[in-house]
Amino acid sequence: MSPRAKTPSKKKSAAAALPVQKRRLRIPLPRVSKSWIPNAFTLTSLFLGFSSILASIQSIKEIILLGQPGHEWEADPKRYLAYAGILIVSGCILDMLDGILARALQVSSEFGKQLDSMADLVTFGIAPGVLFYTVILFAGHSFHDVGGVVISVPSFIPDHVVNNLFLLKLLAFLFPTCAVIRLARFNNAPSTPYFVGIPSTFAGGAVAIFLTFNVSIPPVQGLLIKMGVGEIPFFSAVYDVCYGIFKNFLFLLISYLVLAFGMVSTIRFYKVRYYLNRMSKKGRIVFLVAFAAGGFLFFQYALLAFALYYFLHSTAKHFYFQKFPEKTRY
Repeated sequence: MSPRAKTPSKKKSAAAALPVQKRRLRIPLPRVSKSWIPNAFTLTSLFLGFSSILASIQSIKEIILLGQPGHEWEADPKRYLAYAGILIVSGCILDMLDGILARALQVSSEFGKQLDSMADLVTFGIAPGVLFYTVILFAGHSFHDVGGVVISVPSFIPDHVVNNLFLLKLLAFLFPTCAVIRLARFNNAPSTPYFVGIPSTFAGGAVAIFLTFNVSIPPVQGLLIKMGVGEIPFFSAVYDVCYGIFKNFLFLLISYLVLAFGMVSTIRFYKVRYYLNRMSKKGRIVFLVAFAAGGFLFFQYALLAFALYYFLHSTAKHFYFQKFPEKTRY
C-alpha cells in the first residue's frame, strides 16, 4: 500500500453507515383566486333567480289544486308568489354586493363581467317575465275569497287578455327580450357614472315588488298582527291606498311596459355609487343603515319609495340636462 494512500476517516465511514433519509415531496396546494368571492355572490344571485322561477311554477300547481273541489284550503298560491318576488329582490342585493366586492378586492375581470350579465338575464329578465305570466294566470282564475288574489278579474283584466295565452306569452317574453338587449349593450359600453337605460337589476326588482305587493306582509305589520296590537292608522291608510293601486291590472301593465322599454331606452340612470360618492362619510353610513332598516322592517314599502325616488330623480335629471346641456356634469 502506498504511503500516500489515505485511509477512510472514521467520520465518513460512520456517515456512510447511516441510512439515507428520504426527502418528502412537497406538493404545492392550488391557490384559490380572490375573484371567486364576488363570483360566488353572482352565482348565488343566479340561484335565487332560478328558485324564483320554480316558486312561480309551484304557485301554478297550487292554483290548479285550488280549483279542485275539496282542496280549496290545502293550496296557498300567494305564499309561492311572495317567495318568487322576495327571491328576485334578494338577488338585487347580491348583485350590488358582487360589484362592490370585485372593486374592493381589485379582481374585476372580463370573465366576472360576462358571468354577472348571464346571471342578471335569469334573475332580472326571465324570472320577472315568468312571475308576470304566473300572476296574470293567478288573477285569471275567479276564485271566491281565496285571500290572495292579486287582481279582481271581472273589474280589471279584459277577457281577451285572460283567454289569450299567446298574447300573455308575448307580454311575458317582452321583459327578458329587453333585458338581454340591455345587458348586451352594457357589456360593450365604456365605463361611465351612469347607465344608459334602466338597469336590469332595478327593473327586475321593481317588477317583482309591483306584482307581489299585495301577497307579502312587511315584518312590522306581521309582528303587530302576532302581538294582537291594532294597526297604526297611518300605515293602515297607506296599505289601503297601495292595495287599491297594485290590484289594478292597467297600472301593473303600464308599469311592466315602462320598465321593460325603459331598459332599452337612452335615459341616463346614475349608479348608486355616484350618489354615495357625493355624500360625506357619515351621510353614507346613515343612508345605508336607514335603507337596510327600512327594507327589513317595512320591506316593499321602503323598497317602493327608493325605487320611485331613483326612477323619478334620474328621469328628471336626464331631461333637465337634455334641455340645458351646458349644465351637464357628472
